[in-house]
Amino acid sequence: MNMTKSLAPDKNRIKVVSALEFLRTELIDLMFQVEKAHGTVKEPGFTALHDLFDKVWEGSCEYADRIAQRIGQLGEIPRETSEWMSSKNRSAQYFGAIVSGREQVAALASRLSLLGREIRISSLSAGASKDGETAFLFKEIGLAMEKYLRLAGTIRPDR
Repeated sequence: MNMTKSLAPDKNRIKVVSALEFLRTELIDLMFQVEKAHGTVKEPGFTALHDLFDKVWEGSCEYADRIAQRIGQLGEIPRETSEWMSSKNRSAQYFGAIVSGREQVAALASRLSLLGREIRISSLSAGASKDGETAFLFKEIGLAMEKYLRLAGTIRPDR
């Protein structure tokens, strides 16, 4: 652990950085998955799906960047290699060969729900580690994922 002026206690920073790196990996993977889905939508209602995928992609990109900044504030350097990221990613490739808009929305909703659960656990852990700034960041990202999940619930791709 590198020297930092962070107020987070040293003994807890390793756990917090690990949780941040995990979440960042998940968000970057989500960005790629949503980008792939964005290009495969070819049915009635595709405009709503494109808008949903754009919002999730933009939010995931923004939060992945903010997490990288927080990792730096905690005295670490964000890991960026594809090999490292693929070794840490625990999510299934949820789009694969899905071409139905209805199936894509269901898969995205499932992924957002699982990600939201992970974020809530990480937020509680960061709070218990006395790192309020990271806990707040986790909470903010969790609220964004819930917003995207609600938005996914309003999409009717077959209309």
